[in-house]
Amino acid sequence: MLNLGNNNLSGTIPNSIGFLADLQSLNLYGNKFSGQIPFSIQNCTQLVKLDLSSNNLDGSVPTWIGTSLSKLKFLILRSNKLSGEISSALCQLSSLQILDLSDNRFTGIIPWCVTISLQ
Repeated sequence: MLNLGNNNLSGTIPNSIGFLADLQSLNLYGNKFSGQIPFSIQNCTQLVKLDLSSNNLDGSVPTWIGTSLSKLKFLILRSNKLSGEISSALCQLSSLQILDLSDNRFTGIIPWCVTISLQ
C-alpha cells in the first residue's frame, strides 16, 4: 500500500509509480496533483484500489484502466477535472465494487454495463 493522501503534494503524479508492479493500493487523494492520470500506472497490475480523488487531474479516464488493472475493486476518481465520455472499457473490470466518478466534468451517456456490472 502507498498512502500519501491528504497532504499538499503538487505537480504531476510521477511516472516512477509504474515501477511498483506489485502495489495493491494506491491512495493519492486530497492533494494538488494536476495533469493526466499517468500511463505508467498500467504497470501496477496488482492494484485492487486506486484512489486519486480530490486533486486537479484533467483529461479523460484512460481506457487502459479497464484492460490493465483487471483486479481493481475500488476506483475512486471523484472531485477532479476529468472530462469526456465515461469509457465502456471500465466494463471490463469484473471485480469492481465501487466506482466513484462524481464531481467531475463528464459528458455523454453512461455505459450500459456500469449500471449492471457493479456488485
